[in-house]
Amino acid sequence: MDTNTLFKVKRLGLGALAALALLVMGCENPSVWNEDSEARGVKAGTATISTVSIDGIQGIPLKVPVIITLASDTFVVNPGTDATSWFSNLPTGLSAIVNSISGDDDEIATLTVSGTPQVVSSFWIKGTVPGAALDSKTPAPIDPSQDAAYNILWPRSGWTQSASSPLPTSAVNSAAYGKGVFVVGSRVDGSASYSPDGGITWRPINPGFGTNWISNIAFINGAFYAGGKGGILSTSTDGTKWTVIGTGLLSGEDIRAIAYGNGVMVIGGTNGEAEWTTDPTNPQSWTPITGFPSSFTGNFNSIAFGTDTSGSPLFVITGQQALSGYSTDGKTWTDTTDQTVKIFINSGGQSSIKMVAYDPDHHKFVIVGFHEAAYAVPQGGKVSWTGVDLTDIMGSTSRTSWLNAVAFGGGYFVAGGSLGVSISSTDGINWAVTGAKGQFPATDVPFVNAIAYNGDGSIPVYLIGGGLDAGPGIAAYNTN
Repeated sequence: MDTNTLFKVKRLGLGALAALALLVMGCENPSVWNEDSEARGVKAGTATISTVSIDGIQGIPLKVPVIITLASDTFVVNPGTDATSWFSNLPTGLSAIVNSISGDDDEIATLTVSGTPQVVSSFWIKGTVPGAALDSKTPAPIDPSQDAAYNILWPRSGWTQSASSPLPTSAVNSAAYGKGVFVVGSRVDGSASYSPDGGITWRPINPGFGTNWISNIAFINGAFYAGGKGGILSTSTDGTKWTVIGTGLLSGEDIRAIAYGNGVMVIGGTNGEAEWTTDPTNPQSWTPITGFPSSFTGNFNSIAFGTDTSGSPLFVITGQQALSGYSTDGKTWTDTTDQTVKIFINSGGQSSIKMVAYDPDHHKFVIVGFHEAAYAVPQGGKVSWTGVDLTDIMGSTSRTSWLNAVAFGGGYFVAGGSLGVSISSTDGINWAVTGAKGQFPATDVPFVNAIAYNGDGSIPVYLIGGGLDAGPGIAAYNTN
């Protein structure tokens, strides 16, 4: 049996509502069967999709039979009509063609959707039936619903949870990879651990960071760096033995973000403090960055280094109150909060942008927070953000779940957050669920707070860490 998707259109009569039924034909022994249901709340002038999940794997032809029902006025279409444009978010690689018209009153049209999805997607099915396909000549918007969605996932295996001991005794808040080891740490009690085998087993870092708890670990310029409470900065050549190289940085505020590029290290922290240096081993060399309003007293959460499309160096920084900015030298910054404040907003006001990641192959930065993401491909040393609403995937507008972290590696952005949810994307635009609470058998609902990637081993590994503040720390790995 082929893997075409068949769509059926039923006309209920002139001036009345009609139905469009889409049948995705699959191979034998499908793993999931989604039955058709009555159209929900059909409204004149709109199209409504019945309960359905279009399941598949990126790079593999669709195999799951499903039926989708749309309702609108009378359909007027001919065989051979390209209906791909009817669906605004049909995954790249799939197309829809009207195959035939049938029925006593030409009330049934069959469409064939074929191809192989090239992107992941867990978004609701959206689009508009164009006026040219309807007797009324008035376009009929498809009414999106959480009960009708794509479920096209990345071609990797699920997450495997690491043994809890000897992971940090409290929630994992930071993670990094370098020189063959993953390193994770907690900003709750300063405990830290490292793994030499891709997250399978862990060993404690002794002594840990104790009351100088850490909230960020980064591997940059050939060494690990950890920033924490009271402006303390530590470094390690192997991730197991650490040396303090700075105290009282950021005017004594907590270090929450670290990045390095083009000979400059930048750190950001609480209460609007951020500094740069060309010599991180010299505590006297740090200088405050400029470019953000003095009224900003929130936390800087994340910094990343990359290049624009011409290869020129570029830093990107994020923070609370939807703050964002960029810099070509790490010293003087341009504030882009006026862009991101329009994207990262929740019911309580301006949201915190939690983290930024960079795809070097496409010069693309991606930032995440709460139910939103945004991406930018800088040109000419300037950054312009485009938002991506992830409410379809993360949950209702009550925002009971949110994103805390994002990283890039192996061709994917991977993000995670509350309720143990993790999502992935190849382009920062199309996202799909990769893991949920059920994969983290903790005693309470865990959080994904940190993500790291190992791309230099024979088996590339993604690692996510989290848990509750009360502990224990949780980590899980994905080795494909």
